[in-house]
Amino acid sequence: MKSLTIKAPAKINLHLQVLKKRKDKFHDINTVFQFIDLFDIISFELTRSQISLKEESIKIEKNIVIEAASILKKETNTNWGANISLSKNIPIQKGLGGGSSDAAATLVGLNYLWGTELNEKELCQIGQGLGSDVPVFIKGTPAWGEGKGEILSKIKLPQKSYLLAFPEIGISTKIAFDNLIINSGPKYTLEEFKKGKKVNDFQNWAIESSNEIREAFDILAEYGEPMLTGTGSALFIELEDLTIKPTILTKILKKLDVIIVNSLDYSPLRPFLS
Repeated sequence: MKSLTIKAPAKINLHLQVLKKRKDKFHDINTVFQFIDLFDIISFELTRSQISLKEESIKIEKNIVIEAASILKKETNTNWGANISLSKNIPIQKGLGGGSSDAAATLVGLNYLWGTELNEKELCQIGQGLGSDVPVFIKGTPAWGEGKGEILSKIKLPQKSYLLAFPEIGISTKIAFDNLIINSGPKYTLEEFKKGKKVNDFQNWAIESSNEIREAFDILAEYGEPMLTGTGSALFIELEDLTIKPTILTKILKKLDVIIVNSLDYSPLRPFLS
């Protein structure tokens, strides 16, 4: 029986500005996507027809993996199916893109396993219907995002390490956008980002809305410049070195749930794209 196991990476947003609300109720944004080496693991076993999902760590209602697999099967009119095993390591409602990454991995992995031979553009068109962040995970390289986040320009980012902190509270993307007051200040371009201009328009709202996030932010601020990723609630600081002094890390670990992650130049999905 043919099978395939792939890693679906998390992302952080090194910059995120909301420009305006659109007529379709979505928002135009500018953002920078950076993949990191925190992964969900997804395994696919080829079957004759049926699609099924075994969730190994947490129960997720209306799992996007099943939705992605079902749409790909319908769009390609294939007779193949798959038994899918999902091991979740990317925390949910933290702004790390785990659901979108899982959807992208499912589209790319099953397109490869089923031999349905859709190209990157065709997969991104399907993925866009599942979520605005899905195309960047399909393309699998750091990117400057515009529109809803689906208009992507590949960029080269320096290799970095980050201290990533997880407040226990989660933030719904919908709730974050519903509560956002769009900043009327200057909107940064990619060139301005490259010169060091960056912001997350959800950060002040998240800090003001949650004492837990505020406390995490204040702790991290002792060691670097904290930034919310996506709509939150995860926060990160950039590490100048690949390691952090053990004494400092020990202090932080007593107060926060943190890990050290490294940036990725390419997603593990890239080898499975035609």
